[in-house]
Amino acid sequence: MCVLAAAGFLAREQQAPAPVFPLDLLRHLPFVVSNGVAAAMNFVGIGAVFVLTLYLQDVRHRDALAAGAMLLPLFVPLAVMAPLTGRIVARTTTSARSRPWSTPGTTPAPRPACRT
Repeated sequence: MCVLAAAGFLAREQQAPAPVFPLDLLRHLPFVVSNGVAAAMNFVGIGAVFVLTLYLQDVRHRDALAAGAMLLPLFVPLAVMAPLTGRIVARTTTSARSRPWSTPGTTPAPRPACRT
């Protein structure tokens, strides 16, 4: 069903005078690569949160509140740094080609300390 919906959406977007998603973006390699990396990071991150929550509750016998509190070190830096990083990038650069330092953002983050 999803494949049919995506195919219908793409067919409609090709004919639309003002498309919601310009299909020319799919020919732009930096756009495709950066969105692919972002999608992979999100899939891994969501999967890790799911598995860590199950581990903390089923194996370590923590209640839901304690398991959630133990996962806070994963999310607090993201919530605090995301707006700041956006402002820094917007102020200091004018194009994606002048940001070679943004590549380290795709490296794995340190594991949270789930040992008690």
